[in-house]
Amino acid sequence: MNAIKEARYNLGIAYLNDEQYQEAIPEFEAVIQLDPDYIDAHCGLSRAYLELNDLDKAELSTLTALKLNPDYPSVKDLSDSITTTHYENGITLLEGKNYQEAATTFQKVIKLDSNFKDTNYYLGRSFLGLRDYAKAVDSLQSSISSNIIYDDIHYLIGNAFVELKQFQDAIQYLDEAILRNPNQIEAHYYLARAHREFGNLEAATNAAIETQRLDPNYQPVNNLVESIKQTHYNRGISFLKDERFSDAIASLQNVITLDPDYTAAQYNLGIAYLKMENYPRALDNLQKTISLDPRNKEAQHSLALTFLGLAQLDNARNAAKEALSIDTTYQPAKTLLEAIDPTFKADPDDTIIDSQETTPKDTNGKTESKPTGQPRHEAHYATGKAYLDAGKIDEAIGEFQNALDMEPDYVDAHLGLANAYYQNQQLDEAESSVHQVLRIDPNLQDGKQLLDEIERLQNGDSDGESDPQEDIDIDKEFERGLVYLSNRQYQKAASAFKIVLTADPNSVEAYCGLGKTYLEMGEFTQAQSSVQQALRINPKHEQSKKLLKLIKYSVKIVNKKKSKGLIYASVILLFLVLGFVGYEYEVWKWIFQEPDITISASIVEEPKNSDGLITPEETVHIILEIENKGGTAKNTKVNIDPKYIRGLKFSDPTLPIDIRKNYPETVEIKIHATNDLKSQTTDLTIQLVDEDKVNLATTFCTLRIFDIRPED
Repeated sequence: MNAIKEARYNLGIAYLNDEQYQEAIPEFEAVIQLDPDYIDAHCGLSRAYLELNDLDKAELSTLTALKLNPDYPSVKDLSDSITTTHYENGITLLEGKNYQEAATTFQKVIKLDSNFKDTNYYLGRSFLGLRDYAKAVDSLQSSISSNIIYDDIHYLIGNAFVELKQFQDAIQYLDEAILRNPNQIEAHYYLARAHREFGNLEAATNAAIETQRLDPNYQPVNNLVESIKQTHYNRGISFLKDERFSDAIASLQNVITLDPDYTAAQYNLGIAYLKMENYPRALDNLQKTISLDPRNKEAQHSLALTFLGLAQLDNARNAAKEALSIDTTYQPAKTLLEAIDPTFKADPDDTIIDSQETTPKDTNGKTESKPTGQPRHEAHYATGKAYLDAGKIDEAIGEFQNALDMEPDYVDAHLGLANAYYQNQQLDEAESSVHQVLRIDPNLQDGKQLLDEIERLQNGDSDGESDPQEDIDIDKEFERGLVYLSNRQYQKAASAFKIVLTADPNSVEAYCGLGKTYLEMGEFTQAQSSVQQALRINPKHEQSKKLLKLIKYSVKIVNKKKSKGLIYASVILLFLVLGFVGYEYEVWKWIFQEPDITISASIVEEPKNSDGLITPEETVHIILEIENKGGTAKNTKVNIDPKYIRGLKFSDPTLPIDIRKNYPETVEIKIHATNDLKSQTTDLTIQLVDEDKVNLATTFCTLRIFDIRPED
């Protein structure tokens, strides 16, 4: 039996040597029939099938031989040959996008040798082509575990995790992919998708912008940008409606970063800045809006309000007129224009008439009379009312008298004159004017009420010996004063507080209330006198001390505007603009409140070194974004801990600076790395402190320092 086995085995080998592979196969099969454990016969059979390119049968014979003796040299050589052939076939199939056959082939390789070259990497790519993302992740992670790491492997895993909706894992791998290759466009795109789905719109925005920077024509990112942009915009509008203006600005600014020509975003960003009284920034956005949409009447009207905030009355008037030229029935612009310039008014045909052009020439060269936008006596009255509201009593009296010279029975002018005299404490003149009001209209309630208050004040002054508690309720009168003040009925508020003081000359609260009233009327001398009297009675009265500071602050503001010739504009804007932004009675609270500061830090690298690492001879920038929702923080400085890091040179930021409410500031700290670096990761603590070294806000950032040195 052994002789037959050996003879047929040798015949099979002879056929192999003569390249007669088909004839060799039955010889080896006959030997295996005689002795199933004859390993050389299995190897010979495998070689014959291998030469005939019948890999499946060759593999089957090799696997049988491996079971008999995995260390047998001939078996190992055959296994390597079959594995290599499968591997090469798999690469060819993968390049031809025949993903299913490629995956099957690479799995055969792994069955023969689980650690053969980079098979797991290519198997993972095959699964990605099949959209079998879970198996793709397993194969690619196995490749990393085997320390076989291709440049795109982290990107591929991140891609798969995005499709699996495991966004946190995706972000981790995609960040690593970008760190290894900052110019890999697809990695930035999938990172934007991952952040977008994970809910981090700001990070998604940054990643999308970087994708567009690397390739402006990369189409997949454009649809994503539209989605991100719309989400930012919707959030911004929601924040704006909720009066969360800082959040609205952040969202809308992201929209504009993605699309500077998004008209609605530019407009609403301007509105947000306007409501925060940040007029310079509102101006930029509203002017951009109008450049994109010149016939946007809402933007023109908001621009007019912005110019008022900047004390540019002529520009405000022009913007309001421009809004009306777009829509002659647009009431907000009409109301604003009439308020800021009483000599202008819409005519019955909804056109704006300029008082300087009331006598145009006809076609024959003759002048013809044409009615002005409003009668002159009404224009004088309106101007007087504006002066009165602004606390310019003498000017108001003059305008009311001009109106009465033209129209002696003009009841509104008589009442305005009475109020002006009353506020100026000229009670006899005020009483005379009120009698004129009631002569013309005996039933006018405002006239009756003012006369009653004048008489009560006169009676209170003339009867100093009477018991005030017998005639008036002090507490009730004080409350009346506060109610009048909150409704900006200043003359009535002043009257009520004076009645209290007549009854109780030591009422600190009444003097303080009177001071507040005069302050809002713009009568700073009388306001200061009233508050000082309150402090003489009670030097520790905290509200009066704060109010005195506010009065002095207001005087400085007005004096500054006087030096620029802007008094008329400033007094009008004081009431119009403050009304627009929801001005509240207790205005002094925001001036004396504590700073409420937030600070954030980001690290910006120069484009050529955008890898997230600080390396020798590189310069990076720490950008601090500072916002304040409270009182002004003066002479602020930045403290950094640790102050020294080997190999890094920190530049001093431009400080100290004052951080004002609703005026965001940006501070840059430049860091230059020398060749004396030491690889490390260091956390920086960054504090903003005031002039008394009190910590106002703290933020943190991480420096990833990598000492890359050329090989010798």
